[in-house]
Amino acid sequence: MKLKLPLLANNEQILAKELLKKIDLSANKNQVTHFLTPVEQKLLKKIVAYNYKTVSLEFFGGYEGSERAKAKIIKFLNYDISYEVSCLSAKFNTKFNNLTHRDVVGSVHSLGINFDRIGDIIIQDENIIIFADNSLKDYLIANLTRIKKANVSFLLKDFNDIEIKRNYETFFITALSLRADIIISKITNKSRSKTSAMFESEYIKINHFIIKNHNFRCKEKDLLSIRKYGRFILKSITQNKKNNKY
Repeated sequence: MKLKLPLLANNEQILAKELLKKIDLSANKNQVTHFLTPVEQKLLKKIVAYNYKTVSLEFFGGYEGSERAKAKIIKFLNYDISYEVSCLSAKFNTKFNNLTHRDVVGSVHSLGINFDRIGDIIIQDENIIIFADNSLKDYLIANLTRIKKANVSFLLKDFNDIEIKRNYETFFITALSLRADIIISKITNKSRSKTSAMFESEYIKINHFIIKNHNFRCKEKDLLSIRKYGRFILKSITQNKKNNKY
């Protein structure tokens, strides 16, 4: 069966074609993919729904609400297969070491690991939590022993022993319009010219897609990722009827 792509935006078309090079949907069996980004998960759902009526998808990344997750492609209900995901955790001394997500990612990359075999990496208090392909757990435990100047010792953890906390801070902004550059200028407290440079440098993602067009119109529930500033959700949008500001 030759797969057809649903109606997608140009950037999605490119990603979808790359995704299908890694996943053989024609295989007559149940299968589990590598770790997928949120965008890849969204595209896989669209492709499967467009081409197959009897194939279902399930996703698992180690905990509820994970961003990176493996997909289980289910063609037969009479047998199940494992996601083959492991959870590793290590403690570090926050008094002497200030480790960031980027530091951990860099150390994992330095081991020559293809990142589609790694799920979410979370730093929570003094704990580093890594979700990874089962086949990597022993290698990571043996080789990921130092991050920057911190000595670390990873241990295999049961999923039930890990509690992932999501901390959000609520704040309000007032903007003339919902254009991405105006919203991001308000969030970062930077001039429009400086935020335009951030778009050109591919520092901005909206709903996990890199956005270069500063005129992009944001909407409620959009997830904005701004390099060096963090992530922001447009939880709700209201418009002042007197001055039309948001």
